[in-house]
Amino acid sequence: MNDRLMFRAWHSVYEQWNYYSLQDLARGSAGYDVAHYKHWGYSTGLKDKNGVLIYEGDVLRVHIQGDLQYPPYVVEDLREFYQAIHESDPYIRITLFEIIGNRWEQPELLNPPEGI
Repeated sequence: MNDRLMFRAWHSVYEQWNYYSLQDLARGSAGYDVAHYKHWGYSTGLKDKNGVLIYEGDVLRVHIQGDLQYPPYVVEDLREFYQAIHESDPYIRITLFEIIGNRWEQPELLNPPEGI
């Protein structure tokens, strides 16, 4: 299955992520309670250092040429994310990224700690 055609949605009643392919959504496999789905996210098709698919809304720990960057990167605009990965300065490369949470379940990741 194509990882770029995957979606996820937060189910507000069961408090869990549900994952769907484009084919699932076309067949209506999301069910009748789609009103309870919040925070839909589209897969980037990329995986982090642990092999986990990266979705819109994920918060990433990013290393550029081996140096940890702060603040963490929030995947919001897929075009911007791809440009940061593929079209950046050829001398400055994102060498590693890791999902550390998402903006809805861990909003504290978006606030820098004191002193930074």
